[in-house]
Amino acid sequence: MNKKRKISLFIISLIFIINIFSVRISAENDYPYRNCCKGKHSDDVSPYGSYYRQCTDFVSWRLNSRNGIPFTCYYGGISWGNASNWGNAAKQLGIPVNSTPAIGAVAWFKAGHVAWVEDVDGKYVTIEEYNADYGGCNYSRRTVKSSTVSGFIHLKDIKYSIDISGTLDSQPYKDTKEFATFDIIINGKKVADNVCSYHGEFAPKTEYSITDIKPVGCSKYLNSIGKLSGKLTSDQSVTLSFKTEHSYKVTSITDPTCVKDGEKIFACSVCKTSKVEILHAFGHSPILDKSTVEDSFTGNLICSTCSTIIEQSTEIPSGALKGDTNNDGIISVIDAKQILQNITKAKELSVLNYYLADINDDGKVSIIDAKKVIISISVSVR
Repeated sequence: MNKKRKISLFIISLIFIINIFSVRISAENDYPYRNCCKGKHSDDVSPYGSYYRQCTDFVSWRLNSRNGIPFTCYYGGISWGNASNWGNAAKQLGIPVNSTPAIGAVAWFKAGHVAWVEDVDGKYVTIEEYNADYGGCNYSRRTVKSSTVSGFIHLKDIKYSIDISGTLDSQPYKDTKEFATFDIIINGKKVADNVCSYHGEFAPKTEYSITDIKPVGCSKYLNSIGKLSGKLTSDQSVTLSFKTEHSYKVTSITDPTCVKDGEKIFACSVCKTSKVEILHAFGHSPILDKSTVEDSFTGNLICSTCSTIIEQSTEIPSGALKGDTNNDGIISVIDAKQILQNITKAKELSVLNYYLADINDDGKVSIIDAKKVIISISVSVR
């Protein structure tokens, strides 16, 4: 052998070694039984019904771990047997076997080999496999022409989904064109026109875009752009957010009363949408009706706004003192504190307590009454 030929063979061998090394580095060999019976054929049967580190066992495990199928070599109640029989077994069960590759499909070779399809790129497929050399029982990953595969078995192809919907003022809506519409473009082709929600399943790396986003009426797209795009790498959910920007004007007002709510009605001058603002009843404002006060009776407690009698006059107990709001027989700082507290709670006072707290007989309980009590206490102390 001449020197040039030896050098050529050395270079070819080196390239071959480098290629093998690079494949092993980039491959994802996560098969859990890769160390079983290392260096020889296994005579032990795995949980999937075939021998460890054979192509059929690796693919069975992939179908379980990636596709979510409880697959064994007796799947569907029949024996799938050797790899050469897998296509026939699938057809017997009505499982599609064709020349169309798909991620997650089984690449079946009639000569007696199966592999798992990792990726599809035009006329080529990338497959993962064990025992491709029918002797080493090792893992490998390679890209081959789809036409070299006898058939692709489609038990449960792997597809990613995309859900597109919208929210208006943070509230989800679907299946209505009242608020907004948009178009869906998949791999450069329009698949949905003028829709308000969308769901589709596609292979990974599918390129999608959402275009012609058209808010309706007074709704406005928050992102102020007309297009969204991306590439599917997993199941995805895309939410388009809109908010309303009505131009409201008051159309009518019903005033509230002491006991009845009123309302203010607005209408949008653009889309005629209306809304109602409740004007809450403000409650009675109590005051003693001095015209009904008698020598031994408190007088009626009425509403200063609507004159409704809140409580009828009641008899004043013998010995009751003006300002003695706690009825202990003396006027003290405690009474002053209670009067101050009752200013904000006047609507809850009984007519007797209201009468006793109204030191200056003006019909109202106020801070003036509390001051008079404090002054009278300081005078009596002297």
